[in-house]
Amino acid sequence: MEEIESKMTKELKFELLKTLPSPPKKNKAEELLDSESLLSVIEEEEKEIPKSEWFSRVLQKHPSVLETRERVTPLTNQISFGKLISRSKTEVQQHISNQVLLNLIMQHLETLNLGDTIKTIEKESGISYKEHYSKKSRLLTILRVGIKDIDSVWDLNLKYQGPQIDNDQEDPEVEIFDNSGLGEFDDEDDEENRIPDIDIWDEPPDSVNNICYIEENNKKVIKAATLNKLIENLTNEKKSDTDFMKIFLMTCQSFTTPRKLLRKLLQRYNVPKGNLSFEQYQEKKQKIQIKVCNVLISWIKDYFSDFNESLINEINNFIENAEKINIHTMSIKKLKITLAKAISGQSTRFLNISYETAPLPIVPKNIFSPSLDFDLVDEEEIARQMTIIDFEIYCKIKPAELLNLAWSKPKLKHRSKNVIGLIHRFNEVSNWVASSIIRVDRIKKRAKQMIRFVKIAEYLRNLNNYNSLMSVLAGLTISAVHRLKFTKEEIPKRYTDIIESLSDLMSTNDSYKAPRDALKTSNPPCIPYLGIFLTDLTFIEEGNQDFTDGLINFYKRSLIAKVIKDVQIFQQKRYNFMPVMQISKFLSNFDNFDSDVLYEKSLLLEPRNCSRSDIN
Repeated sequence: MEEIESKMTKELKFELLKTLPSPPKKNKAEELLDSESLLSVIEEEEKEIPKSEWFSRVLQKHPSVLETRERVTPLTNQISFGKLISRSKTEVQQHISNQVLLNLIMQHLETLNLGDTIKTIEKESGISYKEHYSKKSRLLTILRVGIKDIDSVWDLNLKYQGPQIDNDQEDPEVEIFDNSGLGEFDDEDDEENRIPDIDIWDEPPDSVNNICYIEENNKKVIKAATLNKLIENLTNEKKSDTDFMKIFLMTCQSFTTPRKLLRKLLQRYNVPKGNLSFEQYQEKKQKIQIKVCNVLISWIKDYFSDFNESLINEINNFIENAEKINIHTMSIKKLKITLAKAISGQSTRFLNISYETAPLPIVPKNIFSPSLDFDLVDEEEIARQMTIIDFEIYCKIKPAELLNLAWSKPKLKHRSKNVIGLIHRFNEVSNWVASSIIRVDRIKKRAKQMIRFVKIAEYLRNLNNYNSLMSVLAGLTISAVHRLKFTKEEIPKRYTDIIESLSDLMSTNDSYKAPRDALKTSNPPCIPYLGIFLTDLTFIEEGNQDFTDGLINFYKRSLIAKVIKDVQIFQQKRYNFMPVMQISKFLSNFDNFDSDVLYEKSLLLEPRNCSRSDIN
């Protein structure tokens, strides 16, 4: 930043010189830029212009300087910020007051229906809040604009800090984004501009303009449609399509936001009478309203993480109003119970847990010693503890983390903390394998260390932990290790055959044909190599448009849902192993070399063009 600031200062000085009534020539200008007399020269030339206006005049005359300055210092972007706060003002202060900030916060809370929180802030701060005409949060608008500005200069990648011992602890940085609304599908304004938003009951009858179908397995299925038509089909009073509902709820965050979906469902619940007779109207209304309640129940049960406090309050208000007029008491009661269970943290998604006695851990006698030598820990137990850590991350991957290639996009990475966590884990384990081998100075001991990791890889294969198996193999074949020719010559053929066999099993050839075949014959518990699914999702995302002729491409979402279901199949059954804190702690906090250091140390161990006699 110091270099940028110094460059910026010089650029501004040069622009100031250009605004003088008689600008100096280039050579003279360069001398002035390096001198301390610049201000005095400008004063002589610009006696009629007050100093206070110099800076603003430069910015007005040269928009490129203004843009550069605002990008370099986005947090003091007072001009753009002023336009957002008050469009009538031409100048704003460098910093906003506490009163303005609190009003922005309270206006944001108003959009979330958090009236009690607003009252608490008013009471503690002594600042009264007046209801704002806008139904959209000005605070979020400002933050989104600021993030877009910052993103063009710096990558706002939310760094994942790696798996912790307490896997239930949420990442606070991610949680802030999740609860703020910044993490929704896109700026809601952008989404609404892309898909015309009309009341669901004002949607025209089926036509090529709002829905289209394809034949699949002798069945007519929706290929693409408007959001209204998709929700009509979701809550159709004449038929039930469980598969459609599963695909819709699993992938809905790729084409709408939870807030908009809830709003549409509540629109659908309020059935208009139209030209129907009273009996026809009552029958239709009852069936549709029960269907809407059933969709809400399934949504809350399976994807409660989609709901923030504001949406929960909206559903509670809906339930209260329905109870007052005493309609569909069974459906509303079931919805109320489902929501209460979800809020209280009672899991509605159960993992299959083995009731057999877990095998005793294989630990050295000095397991509680502070000077525990990790090289004495049995390879099988290392594989077990690695598997426990991996599964804790894998089983928490939610469908929304696998949508829109979120794990690979800086602005969406906050959605995919568990996917990114498993990727981070993969890279850390690979680096640990390589670092552990490179750390050993003597060739025979180094070969033994390689054999140790071959054994760990074999145990991982037996445990169906394909993700860590691939990671260990990657560590054994990383360039810094792969080039250690003389070290590998010390490894007995039995272990080189195991490496070759495992490498064939995890081969990437023919679109991961071998590991896919292995998965088909592997019974849970199992941890697949996540890269297979991420590759499939990337292929689907890049090969199919999100929208076709202005309609949501639902066929694409069905393809994505198939991959997500494959991920979920192996999330259902846990491993029946006992965690060993001392081993888990080590396996969660590696002391690794970076790639450059690894290669440098590898060259020291076996220099280029050396002979076996040169190696210790």
